[in-house]
Amino acid sequence: PVKDKREVAVCGLMRLRVPLAEGRQAFQQSMTQQNRNAILEIGKFSSPPSPEDLQALTLEDRDLEDLKKCAVGDCKLKMSAAMIERFQKEADWSAPDHRTQATRLFRQMLLDYVTDYLARGDAALIEYHDKSSGVRVEDEHRSLLEASLYINDYSSELTKYLKGFPQPGLTDVENNINWTKIKFGLKPVTIITHVATYTRPPGGVPQILVVSKQLYANHYFDSGLALTALLSIPITGTTSDSYLLYTNRSRADALGG
Repeated sequence: PVKDKREVAVCGLMRLRVPLAEGRQAFQQSMTQQNRNAILEIGKFSSPPSPEDLQALTLEDRDLEDLKKCAVGDCKLKMSAAMIERFQKEADWSAPDHRTQATRLFRQMLLDYVTDYLARGDAALIEYHDKSSGVRVEDEHRSLLEASLYINDYSSELTKYLKGFPQPGLTDVENNINWTKIKFGLKPVTIITHVATYTRPPGGVPQILVVSKQLYANHYFDSGLALTALLSIPITGTTSDSYLLYTNRSRADALGG
């Protein structure tokens, strides 16, 4: 059940019947073999992020046309007030190369955004001002994290780490920032995601937790938080079962009516 009418929450659990190590290997392979029919463009930010990380990212023709008319509080792309104002000030829409200018500016703003997030964490998350009422991504994620199944109940140390990112805390966490342009609904969506993979140390139930946190989406989605957990549950002293647990909470502006 959800409290916010913009939110959709799902949960699934599967018994794997293989050792945890094999389950992890299969999961990692599945991550590199996502549905390529749905993925239009994809990339990963390096450490530190560089302009080359976004060279494959393009803006749709309809997005370019919408950007010409974009204003704070009235824009068909999800952006902060500062981003919208930069498009009006820094892009020469009457120039023959206005498409190149706008694409270059969009890439630069996303690059600056990710760089700031890696330096300041949630404090760097933007507030969407494409509509008259703003949406603060930081508040969205705090709310989603508090409601997330399993993370808070069984891995409080990971919750604390995510809230304090990028401050040091856990040593067994691998962080990646990815971007993907996917087919979705009426318009392709460009999404930036922070993926944190935590291998819980020995001493309890063996676990591998993968948290996917949406940092930005240019259409539809206000926020999103997903958890994929690989768990090994002892049956006897020598045998155990492995499980794959998946939960996802996403909030979309189209569901607010």
